[in-house]
Amino acid sequence: MRRILLLPFRLLWAMIRFAFKLATAVLVAFLSLLTVVYVLNTEAFAQSEVTQQVNHGLTSLIERFKSEPFGQELTKLSTDIVYTTEGARWETNQATVYIASSDPAFVTAYEQAIANWTATGVFTFTQVLTAEEADIIATDYADPDTPAAGVAESTVNPLTHRMVNVTVKLNSYYLLNQAYGYSSDRILHTAEHELGHAIGLGHQDAETSVMASAGSYNGIQPTDIAAVQALYSQ
Repeated sequence: MRRILLLPFRLLWAMIRFAFKLATAVLVAFLSLLTVVYVLNTEAFAQSEVTQQVNHGLTSLIERFKSEPFGQELTKLSTDIVYTTEGARWETNQATVYIASSDPAFVTAYEQAIANWTATGVFTFTQVLTAEEADIIATDYADPDTPAAGVAESTVNPLTHRMVNVTVKLNSYYLLNQAYGYSSDRILHTAEHELGHAIGLGHQDAETSVMASAGSYNGIQPTDIAAVQALYSQ
């Protein structure tokens, strides 16, 4: 009698267990189907033209950095940024310079650049001991956001077209970082380049010149001397 009374409950329990197993099987099958679809879509995406182009670009970039020293890429780094008026010059072919930089490498470069320009005979730089005495301030800065090894900033009288004062700066972020490939000679040429702007020269890319807009591989050239002579003969 007891077994008869429990039979409905046993049947109900069996039905619940069957339903649970069935639901589990359906869920497993559904998840398996999703996995297959995902894998197929991923493979299709991997074979798409866009993906292949992205992968090619990334591979090329990686190979580029593996095969080339970082500094080689920066041979195109611009020598400087110039804020001046084309054709502006000093009243005479001479100016005083105060070296405000405290970095020994830059002080040496500026002093040698001053001597080299003065030795040409076409312009005389005189080094002074205070900023108040100076027509030109030679200093430095560190700026990774400016793709230039230096900067020249000139104040010019708009009526006379004569320079009032000039500040030249060497960018230590590039010049003193060995990864960028600046030797002591190139630092010197960069200083000569900036002082060339302080004289009134613009960039010169048509001929070999210390005033090339990129590289600073050359010191003062005959073409630079001729350019100063022409500027101060006006």
